[in-house]
Amino acid sequence: MRKLISSLLTLLLLCQGAASAQEKSISKGKLVRLVRNQDNTISEFSQSGDERVLVKQTLSEQSNGSRAVLSRTVYRKDSDLNLRSARIYDASGTTLFRVAYGYHKDTGRLIAENMYDARVKRMDANGKEAVIRAVRYTYDAHGNRSRPIVFTSLPGKTAEELFNKAPGSVGEDGTTFPFENPFQKPPVNPNSNSLGQ
Repeated sequence: MRKLISSLLTLLLLCQGAASAQEKSISKGKLVRLVRNQDNTISEFSQSGDERVLVKQTLSEQSNGSRAVLSRTVYRKDSDLNLRSARIYDASGTTLFRVAYGYHKDTGRLIAENMYDARVKRMDANGKEAVIRAVRYTYDAHGNRSRPIVFTSLPGKTAEELFNKAPGSVGEDGTTFPFENPFQKPPVNPNSNSLGQ
């Protein structure tokens, strides 16, 4: 069961950001896949032979035909092929973020993704390293995973301001935004305050 879940997560990672965009596969291979994104960048997905390391690079094509790396994410899996960690790099190879994945101790299901700032060690009130973005998952009685529940702790901006990107643009963390202005609608409760206020 764990290997099946791991395989499904791998497939989701490989398709992330391209499924809703106007996807056009350029090349498919056993260990490499290239996808042209809606914004004309290319997502290159590669995997090690033992399937324990996944690499996603976002590339732009230059006028001379070469490709420049815009961002790179390296995912690492454990011996059961469960995602355990990721590092997100910018175009120059500087580590921007670290991600840790957490699983339920009894079911083995993915329940948490914690992102940390790799450039500045942020501490919380308890003296522990602060999570800057937390993703949580729940499961229904049939084992179906919920949509992700995302929390951000970066001060000064709402989620709408942080993630309101043009369709097809690439965010700081390498995320592709394929949808038309997802935060154009008013919030569910326009009178609500940000967390911590």
